[in-house]
Amino acid sequence: MSIQYKNNAYHEAGHAVVAHLVGLDCVQVAIQVRNGYCAFIEPPDLYLRLRSRDQGATSWAKAKAVMLAGGVEAESVLLRARHIVGNQDDRGQIASLLADINPAPEIDAPSHEWSLWQRKDQEMRRRIRRRARRLVVFASAAISTLAEHLMEKRTIVGSEVIELIEPLLPAHQDWSMVGWLDCSSGILHQGSVAQRIS
Repeated sequence: MSIQYKNNAYHEAGHAVVAHLVGLDCVQVAIQVRNGYCAFIEPPDLYLRLRSRDQGATSWAKAKAVMLAGGVEAESVLLRARHIVGNQDDRGQIASLLADINPAPEIDAPSHEWSLWQRKDQEMRRRIRRRARRLVVFASAAISTLAEHLMEKRTIVGSEVIELIEPLLPAHQDWSMVGWLDCSSGILHQGSVAQRIS
């Protein structure tokens, strides 16, 4: 088994477990030699709702950003990896979500508006990474177990993911520890589409 294969397993397990903790429905998680994915349910009109400043969509997008950061943090914290497998792709998706959550000012806006926007953007990135790291540490046993199973089976469906990780999570916690991530707003609804995250 290559180091990259193990890193892929931990990366995708990090996505799946963090997704579960922040209330996103993991449909399937899979790895291959060089990559993998975590498929989950995403509202079909998410980006339109974000642009209209819908609070439910904003909370869901923040949860997705933390889930995206969960893969990188799992590799970094649990494997002490230096070269992170899906780092660029995940960072690109986080940047795209943040651009919709916190749109940049107009190009000719006063410099103080740009400065304020930049500080807010940097703070949101720090909060996302910090929350993902806390959840990875909190659920390290669940992530490690899921990663080991992924290395054996390569593909695990959502119900199996839950069966594997639930018993390994400490006694029921108030997931509000993730602060502004209120994913209980009922935003996930029928007609949602599966989204794959590498």
